[in-house]
Amino acid sequence: MKLGAATYSYLWQCDVKEAIKKIAERGVKYIELMPTPPHIWPRDWGKEERMALTKLAEDLGVNVFSLNPTYLDINLISTNPAFREESLRQIEEQIELAKDLGAKILILIPGRLHALIPMPREIAWRVAKESVSRCLESAVKNDIILGIENVPFGLLRTAEDLKNFVTEFETEHVRIVYDVANANMVEIPGEGIKTISNWLELVHLADNDGKRWAHLPVGEGSIDFTSVLATLKAVGYEGIYMTELIKPEDPDHDLAVCIERISTWETSLLL
Repeated sequence: MKLGAATYSYLWQCDVKEAIKKIAERGVKYIELMPTPPHIWPRDWGKEERMALTKLAEDLGVNVFSLNPTYLDINLISTNPAFREESLRQIEEQIELAKDLGAKILILIPGRLHALIPMPREIAWRVAKESVSRCLESAVKNDIILGIENVPFGLLRTAEDLKNFVTEFETEHVRIVYDVANANMVEIPGEGIKTISNWLELVHLADNDGKRWAHLPVGEGSIDFTSVLATLKAVGYEGIYMTELIKPEDPDHDLAVCIERISTWETSLLL
């Protein structure tokens, strides 16, 4: 199994270099970086900083596989055109950063919907498609895959949403990143995997109880990971299993727990 880990839980615990070192110490070979302050701010990271981080990863034997800007502020379907334009600018900068760091994927969440008065779906869909189309120009130029992710607060919540959106682009530069913890809030993750298997580029692994949105260590929620892993194998997924924990209290311990449990489940499937 190709196992990876995101730096999310380390965002406020240590700097990005230390986070990579801590993950590498667990034997993980693939990294997903959060290129957002305080870890990385692309506009402040010149050629020297980017080369230094790439060399560090190489020295530690890890691969910077994906970047996830977190989308705490970025909104590609903002009703405010100035905010939307700034969001697009930042995504284009993130794509260039991904190329410089040797990453393959930029995680892309096409937009957030207002909780009280959401934009009508047909309008949101059109704006999202326009925004992603613009991002795609930069992605193709830099040979970066836009990994469209499902989120419970966004326009694309379900596997069916992801499939319908991604198939409108008809390009290998727009693929799917399926987040199992996000999926658990709206659907059965294993069923979702079957729906999007033909476009699946990366899987995010974390847990929750399906009621309160969280990204806990696997085994601490209600997700049946034996079934999830079995389904991924059944559909022929050969990509990376990226643990994406968002629990900063003890990220080293939580990552170790995840690695041990995932390895145990994988072994049980091989017996």
